[in-house]
This record gives sequence, structure tokens and C-alpha cells, in this order.
Amino acid sequence: MSHGILSTFDQIEAVETNRSHIEDFNKRLGKRGTVPTPPSIPSTHPISEYIADGARIAAILLVWGVIAALFTYGVSEIGGPGSLFNTLGPQIGALVALAGLLNAVLFLLYRSIDYWNRYT
Repeated sequence: MSHGILSTFDQIEAVETNRSHIEDFNKRLGKRGTVPTPPSIPSTHPISEYIADGARIAAILLVWGVIAALFTYGVSEIGGPGSLFNTLGPQIGALVALAGLLNAVLFLLYRSIDYWNRYT
């Protein structure tokens, strides 16, 4: 009969040991903190906002294009063939067109960063 009691005590001790291991595991797991949840996907922007941005880009390209055309076809006609204006007009027009294109790209970068900062 004493053998049965000792066997029962051994089983109780084994259960207690397992409980302490589980508690240690839970404590170690708890030190890491909770698993962060990923942020939810932001809602879509209204279509009117995209249309307005597209209109702004078109306006930027139009204004710079008109200035480039003014230099390419207007200023280059001042003076005769071989004049300074005839030589520099198309070159300045190409430079202004490139500046307009870079201005549009800069606007796109600005808007992308603005959207990113606003919705993250």
C-alpha cells in the first residue's frame, strides 16, 4: 500500500514539474510581448483627387510646353539665319521643355510622398 502512495506522489510531482515548465515557457513568451497586428489597408482615395492631380500635371506640362514653344519657334525667328537668336532659341526651348518634364516628375514624387505620409 505504501508503494501505491509513493507512486501517486511521484505522479503529482511529475504534474507539478510539467506545470512549472509550462509557466516558465509562458513567462518567456510573455517577455517578448504581444504579436503586433499589421496596419489595416487604408481606404481608397476619391476619384476626384486623382483627376485633380492629373489636371495639375497636365497644367504643369502645358505651361512649360508653351514657354518651350515660344523659345523654339518664336525667339528663333528674331534676326536672320545664323543670328544668335536663331541659334540659341531651339536650344533654350529644349532646355525649358526638359525643365518642365522634370518639374512634372518632381510633382509626382511630392504627391507620392504626401500620400504615403498621410495614409501610413
